[in-house]
Amino acid sequence: MTITDAQWRDVLEVNLFGVANAMRAVLPHMVERKSGVIVANSSVGGRMGTPGVPNYGAAKWGMIGLVKSVALEVGKSNVRVNAVCPTFIDTELTWQGTSLPGKPRPTRAEIEQVARQFHGLDVGVLPPEDVAAAVLFLVSDEGRFLTGEARRGGGQQRALAGVR
Repeated sequence: MTITDAQWRDVLEVNLFGVANAMRAVLPHMVERKSGVIVANSSVGGRMGTPGVPNYGAAKWGMIGLVKSVALEVGKSNVRVNAVCPTFIDTELTWQGTSLPGKPRPTRAEIEQVARQFHGLDVGVLPPEDVAAAVLFLVSDEGRFLTGEARRGGGQQRALAGVR
């Protein structure tokens, strides 16, 4: 494990503390209104680990724990807190290969191949719209009884949860 302390801090600050700070900012208002939904953007790495980037995996696991804990705290106030856990999403950051440590400048085909390993379906890198559909499900009336969930986002989410 070659991650430096600074790299640990940077990833935890953004991926865990950033989400906690955002929740702290909005939850008092949601609890007061007795209404609200938060959907955090975790990762499949937060459900199964992430080789080569343990700081990222730990941050995303922590985010799921945060979501589950806060959901229990605010549920009686009709506030729901969930997370989506997509795999590789079609963004510039994905194509830069940051998710494949130890592989400088991976090809699109290599990234697609790795992405397919995270799915039960033959799905590679997901379009952002698929992840948005998973979020929309969680904030919709169809998801009104879900809280404390860490749902896969995108293609597999649709297959497992019947998302339109």
